[in-house]
Amino acid sequence: MKRSKTIIAAQLVFCLGSVLYLYTPWHVPNKQCSGFIKDSFGYNMTQEKLPVDIIINQDLIEEEETAIRSAIDTWNRSTGIDLFVLRVAKDSSDPGSIRYLKKWEYEKTHTAQTNIIPRGHFIKEFSILLNTDLYQFSTNYSPTAVDLQSVILHELGHVLGLDHETNDLQSVMNPNMNPGEYKRDISFSDISRVKDQYEKFRPKKLSYNN
Repeated sequence: MKRSKTIIAAQLVFCLGSVLYLYTPWHVPNKQCSGFIKDSFGYNMTQEKLPVDIIINQDLIEEEETAIRSAIDTWNRSTGIDLFVLRVAKDSSDPGSIRYLKKWEYEKTHTAQTNIIPRGHFIKEFSILLNTDLYQFSTNYSPTAVDLQSVILHELGHVLGLDHETNDLQSVMNPNMNPGEYKRDISFSDISRVKDQYEKFRPKKLSYNN
């Protein structure tokens, strides 16, 4: 059975990644903050529950796991919300996994792609695919390779529903990054969008009556 496909991607010489999601005809309106991927009804695509499990293969080398863990910690720490939790598994083909693709079948200028299957405006399943067919990834600031932590930080934004941000060069969701460059920090605008959209998941402040 064929499903309609929508690709949201910037056409750049070099692009951090894109989002491919398969549409299912069901929706309930949610809070509408700017900068998010939209479903066909114009509602924001978001996660229904937090934290989101991010699955990696147990065979990853220590430096790669550290880079992915650092990207997760950056999102959690910067927003003050437990957005992600890392899981190590024998099989990294399950939904929510980060996978290396040695045979890349998507846009050749993309170093990575986040595939999303929604349930209405909620992100039901996703996978993060890394293009090791055409690009070399590094964890130690190589001048000729793509910085793994920067790419994962960007793709995790897509997992939350964030769209590309082409007007803010400091945004981690800006898709334009060259080999040897890195973005390991989240901009104020990125943080604001996520905190506003996922406000109900933020820890409640305790108040004391004297």
